[in-house]
Amino acid sequence: QQYIPPFSLWWIGMVHDYWMYVDDPAFVKHVMPGVRAVLAFYAGYQRDNGSLKRMPWWNFVDWVKQWTNGESPAEADGSSATALDLQLVLAYQWAADIEKALGSGALAAEYQSAADKLKSTVLATDWDAARGLFADQPSHRTYSQQTNTLAVLARVQDRRQNGSIMQRVLTDATLAQSSIYFRAYTNAALREAGMG
Repeated sequence: QQYIPPFSLWWIGMVHDYWMYVDDPAFVKHVMPGVRAVLAFYAGYQRDNGSLKRMPWWNFVDWVKQWTNGESPAEADGSSATALDLQLVLAYQWAADIEKALGSGALAAEYQSAADKLKSTVLATDWDAARGLFADQPSHRTYSQQTNTLAVLARVQDRRQNGSIMQRVLTDATLAQSSIYFRAYTNAALREAGMG
């Protein structure tokens, strides 16, 4: 059996969307133990700086011809794949929003703190100022539309940079390109950058 852990992070985003658009707080409260369990699972794989160690199972991000089995390129030991770190940032942010509204204020603060710490790590290790883009890993070996899309959605860089990042996402042909599946997130990042 093949598990795809990143899909559980997108599921937290779905819970967040449901909470925002449907007046059904009872259901959202009912599934919050699952949200907390997913984040606890991921927390067990985080290093001291928040970045993820090598994750088990199939860490699918997108179907990209340069990537093996749809997994974003990480470091040689399998750690610190920026796309996975950014999906985790988003999940922490979404969970913090929901906890603040419907659950535990203490957990909301914990999740927001975890998101902020990981954002700082991604900015410090993965931002390439010369290219004006985020790399797929701290060694800056590869770059992709996916990683930069997620960085804009997670609001990692100063918001004034988002337009130039997304302009590069659209025009830099050297970046690994998003499939039709991932373009929904690219469209969301374009809206975030005021380019929708």
